[in-house]
Amino acid sequence: MKKTKPSTIISSRSEGGPPRPSRVIFTDLDGTLLSADTYELGAAATALQVCRQADIPVVFVSSKTRAEMVALRSRLEHRGPFVSENGGAIFLPQEAWQKPPGFHGDGPFWILAMGTPHPTLVTVLQRAAARCGATVRGFSSMSLAEIIRWTGLSEPDARLARMREYDEPFRIENEAPPLLRCLEDSVAAAGLTLTRGGRFYHILGDCDKGRAVARLMTLYRQRQADTLFAAVGDAGNDLSMLRAVDCPYLVRRPDGTHDQAACFEGVVCTDGIGPEGFAQAVHIFRERP
Repeated sequence: MKKTKPSTIISSRSEGGPPRPSRVIFTDLDGTLLSADTYELGAAATALQVCRQADIPVVFVSSKTRAEMVALRSRLEHRGPFVSENGGAIFLPQEAWQKPPGFHGDGPFWILAMGTPHPTLVTVLQRAAARCGATVRGFSSMSLAEIIRWTGLSEPDARLARMREYDEPFRIENEAPPLLRCLEDSVAAAGLTLTRGGRFYHILGDCDKGRAVARLMTLYRQRQADTLFAAVGDAGNDLSMLRAVDCPYLVRRPDGTHDQAACFEGVVCTDGIGPEGFAQAVHIFRERP
């Protein structure tokens, strides 16, 4: 890989506000920042520290719930914005951000809900499955033991994962291409979206990671117009986020492949799997002039 001169990180501080960085990284969590198998940072831990030292915010964008992400932010001492449930909602820490138009206060955050309420998603999925003859198992119908078995999460983390607001993860037990197309068409007819993550399919509203990221990019550009944005992901549900930014990076999955559903002209495919790929993406992004 050709090396470039290290980039200069330019930041300024607004009166009473946080640093205004010239670079921002959006990242998926499971399978990207966190190992798909262990949910640990691994090589990404050092990369996060590098970003902190360089004043490069790392914004978490995940299918995880608000409850899961609040717990993770506490563990990682992460103080930046985050996006829950595949673009279902944007969360800005009130300590660092003024209230943008359309957001409302909830605890320590300014929140913008972009998704469809979870009960509606469950109802539409059940109707679509019945119409298509699909046997689906969503988080709302799984026992805690099933969620632990399919995800590898601890019991406390599995409980947080069930606290859905804008996204229903599910498995198709009799999956086949014609059946999947039927589900996609039925869900789309209801004005909703079906996407695929690392472990599960997801049904969500008229929202996605890309739209949430685009809204955050606008807010960051209001602080510094020439901000450069990167995104790192590993699966098809990251595609809209990767397409939205200046510098998209796709990491390898545990089986060593890149998800073809997230491949497109211009995306940089890293050699590393999960957190190692994230660390490589950070290095490449920082080296970019």
